[in-house]
Amino acid sequence: YALEATALVPEGPCARLTLEVECGQGFYVRSLAHDLGAALGTGGTIDALRRTRVGTFLDTDAISLDEAVRALETGDSSTIVRPPDAVLGHLPRVDLSEHEVVRARNGQVLRLERERLQPWLPESERIRFYGPDQHLVGIARSAGTPDDWHPFRVFPPDRT
Repeated sequence: YALEATALVPEGPCARLTLEVECGQGFYVRSLAHDLGAALGTGGTIDALRRTRVGTFLDTDAISLDEAVRALETGDSSTIVRPPDAVLGHLPRVDLSEHEVVRARNGQVLRLERERLQPWLPESERIRFYGPDQHLVGIARSAGTPDDWHPFRVFPPDRT
């Protein structure tokens, strides 16, 4: 997390403070403005709020709605649709056997030996898992014991 004041511009009896905030999910930037104003005894409001990053996605990588529509109309969705790992790449990857894939698709708890989960345990509470065909099968979360994982998002088999 980070907080940096990048500009302070006097405007008559007031001032405009520009901040760059790096925060996590659930952080309320408007509350920060309110609290800063209360601490200064002046009140605080937000003039502009711009999200420049969500996870690994940067605003500089974004495209306009018109560009997205054009890509879809021309059948070129590959330029706007990212693979699942672009979103889930931060989660540790576990490769499953075909038997484990069947268990996951049926919502059954997966028992994964600690050796398969090293070196990132116990930091991670979620994993992404793949079948023998290297296609993403789903996401699991810890089921309370180190070896047990509950599949909570399971994707349909790739039929292509």
